[in-house]
Amino acid sequence: MKLLVDTHYLTYRQYAILKKTMEFGALLQNCFQSGRKVSRNISCSRTLLREAEKHGQTDLALFPNPGSSNIFVPRSEAPRQEDLDRLQEFVNCSKRLLVLTGAGLSTESGIPDYRSEGVGLYARSSNRPVQYQDFVKYPEIRQRYWARNYVGWPKFGYFLPNSCHEALAQWERVGRLHWLVTQNVDALHHKAGSRQVTELHGSGHRVMCLQCDQRMSRVEMQALIVHHNPDWKAEAGDMAPDADVQLTTQQIQGFKVPPCPKCGGDLKPEITFFGDNVAKETVYSGYRFAAAASDQGKPIAIVNIGPTRADKLAHLKVDSKCGQVLPYVEVS
Repeated sequence: MKLLVDTHYLTYRQYAILKKTMEFGALLQNCFQSGRKVSRNISCSRTLLREAEKHGQTDLALFPNPGSSNIFVPRSEAPRQEDLDRLQEFVNCSKRLLVLTGAGLSTESGIPDYRSEGVGLYARSSNRPVQYQDFVKYPEIRQRYWARNYVGWPKFGYFLPNSCHEALAQWERVGRLHWLVTQNVDALHHKAGSRQVTELHGSGHRVMCLQCDQRMSRVEMQALIVHHNPDWKAEAGDMAPDADVQLTTQQIQGFKVPPCPKCGGDLKPEITFFGDNVAKETVYSGYRFAAAASDQGKPIAIVNIGPTRADKLAHLKVDSKCGQVLPYVEVS
């Protein structure tokens, strides 16, 4: 039997409450019907996965292991103790901490980014993300996008948060983190339990209609695609940060893009595409946050492998992998 899990979104705290109200075996029993895969609205946190493994009830291929997913993380040195101590002091002195995260945080969960030196998508491939105007204008572009996204979703949709996402969620729970702004579209902060989150570029876990503004989950979209393409299949290799994969023109042939169930319009993931019509204040948004904080005299700390545009504004820079830094900051 295989357990297919919809990751919208059970937190560790909610899981603990759920476990008190029913035996885990009963929970698993609700997820199976005569050996068929059944999708349930529960998340596969690491805790849930460990419990499921004890019962021998999961297909582990569905759940990537964050601990072994460092192939998209650039090489870096271990952080100096001096820098860790300074960051600890920075957090200790912060009463309303705002955290901005980008693609580098999710590379440790196995999701590639675009620009990391040597390991980012741009370094490994000549493929480039779809442009918004092309997606809106050309049906063949929408067909190519949704076919590729459909193939990539079974992996992208079930990535797990890593120790950095979990650390930031803990900062929020104890009241140290006031708000989190992420440029990522993978929903890993939500999966880790963060709730005070702004998804600056949207989420790949949601889909919208360009005509009537109808919304649905990406899981519902996957089921809709299956309904319109019962016999269509394709396999691919490398995946982009938004679940896009490479397929040939021949592979895409015959793929049907589902229309909006409500109005028959064009469906688009609720993420900001390159060239999308976005508010002016979101352009160079990551740097703008740092610049605004600097203008107001607020201290800035950066944890990143390699240089950033905001380095000159920072009071502290830790040039190391986030997973070697954030989980070791003590909060209370």
